Amino acid sequence: MTRTLRVSVCAMLVLILGIAGCSRPPRPTMAPVNGTVTLNGKPMTKGMVHFIPDNSKGSTGRMAVAYIQPDGRFEGAMSFKPKDGALVGFHKIVIDVRNIGPDLPEPGESPSAPPQPRNLVPVRYSNPDTSGITAEVKAGVTNTFEFKLQSP
Repeated sequence: MTRTLRVSVCAMLVLILGIAGCSRPPRPTMAPVNGTVTLNGKPMTKGMVHFIPDNSKGSTGRMAVAYIQPDGRFEGAMSFKPKDGALVGFHKIVIDVRNIGPDLPEPGESPSAPPQPRNLVPVRYSNPDTSGITAEVKAGVTNTFEFKLQSP
């Protein structure tokens, strides 16, 4: 094989492998989401809202997470990159609000024990199967949700 032919074959192989390695499946349709989270009528001041695609309704893919701001609002959910939104479709919602800062020890805890995270909302809201909260994210519209949590 001549040197020119070898170089041409190598160049073709590199090109073919490069093209094959760079192909990615298209991302699913995303839409922005925003809204508020309250507990017993008062805004939550921190935490996260998780949009988990509901497989039972045909929605699959990556979950989106939005952070709750001090005024109870959330926006700029992230699935693949910051502020890309949530997948279009049906979602189960999880509200995760924990206090992990230094607290006074609970009765029976050692004062030197590391702080343990404590749910600041009823624990049922931190599980997609028990939260009871759902949302449908639609393409081409403003997806604004009000998640009104209640203590037992």
